Amino acid sequence: EAMHMQTQLRAPKLHQGSCYLQVPISVRPAQPRCVKARVLFASKQKDAGIDMSRFEGWDPRCGEDEPCAALSISEDTSNLSSRDEATLLARSTMRRQAFQDYLGELARPEAAISPLVAAVHVARATKFPELQLSEVEAQLAPLVHRVQHALRETDRKPATMLDAVLDVVYREKEFCGNEENKCAETNSYINTVLNTRTGSPIALAIVVREVAARVGLKLSGLSLPGAFLLQPDVPGMEQVLVDAFSGDKVTVAEAEKRVSDLMGAKVKIDPAKLKARKGAEARVWMQRLLNNLKQVYLNCPAEAEHALHVVRLMRATQPSSLPDMRDEGLCLYNLNRHDEAALCLEAYLKAAPNADDADMIRTMVKACRGAK
Repeated sequence: EAMHMQTQLRAPKLHQGSCYLQVPISVRPAQPRCVKARVLFASKQKDAGIDMSRFEGWDPRCGEDEPCAALSISEDTSNLSSRDEATLLARSTMRRQAFQDYLGELARPEAAISPLVAAVHVARATKFPELQLSEVEAQLAPLVHRVQHALRETDRKPATMLDAVLDVVYREKEFCGNEENKCAETNSYINTVLNTRTGSPIALAIVVREVAARVGLKLSGLSLPGAFLLQPDVPGMEQVLVDAFSGDKVTVAEAEKRVSDLMGAKVKIDPAKLKARKGAEARVWMQRLLNNLKQVYLNCPAEAEHALHVVRLMRATQPSSLPDMRDEGLCLYNLNRHDEAALCLEAYLKAAPNADDADMIRTMVKACRGAK
């Protein structure tokens, strides 16, 4: 498995039912470095006599000069082969690193945050831990090349560049919104969107934004209820909007009508925002992307582990969100991690004691405390 990941793992040391590995991890492709990770894994947690929940997250007590992690795996591994256990362990480690990479991306200045890079980290931290940024960039390259070819014999005015991007992405390569299954998880992972050429408005917007940027056209995002629009960040093009779901250029009035029809209520776009050409912040892009995934996974008990990964990413994106704090507790409850669930749910009740769901949450906390 280590050879498959092109990662060197030192020989494992077995001690009292635990396995420790030294794992080099790349923090960011542009700034590779190695950190030590002490990974604790007990294939038979009960027999080992270890409460694995206390090893969740980054552990500063490892006694190393470099950052170090003590990581656990919540899945039942009692029936797995040693190779399957190693694979599960490696994927868990990669997810943890992806989460740290995501935090690092959000910590950059707003203008430097890349929705594409952040979206790759989201995929790595949840469903596709082995995914590399270079793989996604390789998928984007043919789109960029086709746009550049189309612009070779024309002027490079912003309006012409926008038309070329939309023609290549939506008409020639046939990217489109997933009308048949708007709730599919594949709609929100950037790698699967590039593979299937279908996706959610926000994921398609990330693709179009990135292709446009690589040919010299900056597009900003306009987040609306049920829709995500793109706007050229160019003086004189404030009234030009792109529906990322269909790839259509629309006027402000047309955009308002589409969103109003979708929501069943009148929606107005703030003219001041259009004039300022101040698009949605990167955190808004990520919150939209992650919220789509949360809705998919929360409605499927079998996906509780992925739901937990997504909700923790959402809490990192918007730390003040009380619903996400509650949802983390619900995910932990569904995974039978009752002590951790109780802590999250109690924190939620402390912050929102009069919430509509407070009585239900109190009942769940009692159940958690009584599950010991």
